[in-house]
Amino acid sequence: MTRYGVPDGLCRTAEAARRAYRAATAFEWVGLLSRYGAATATLSLSCKQPEDLAPFGSVTDLPTGQETPAHVEATDGQWRPTLSNCAPRTLLRIYWPLAVDAQVT
Repeated sequence: MTRYGVPDGLCRTAEAARRAYRAATAFEWVGLLSRYGAATATLSLSCKQPEDLAPFGSVTDLPTGQETPAHVEATDGQWRPTLSNCAPRTLLRIYWPLAVDAQVT
């Protein structure tokens, strides 16, 4: 098992995304590339204020470019899409809409 963490590394507002990326965007996302495949691949997102997010997920088969919705399990301020028998070159993503309220960062 391999784990990576990026505490406070993602945007929750449109203004924060403009500052970070120098471009307007309506969504932020985090992804996990399964380069060699896996028996089980899980991406996890946690938030100190879970009521601020409305996440959804996708799975992308990178050789074909086909993206399909992924079920995202929500528990205790964490969201996880899990893919069994994950094929090589598969990208799991969790997206969430960015808040427009400049007071939330």
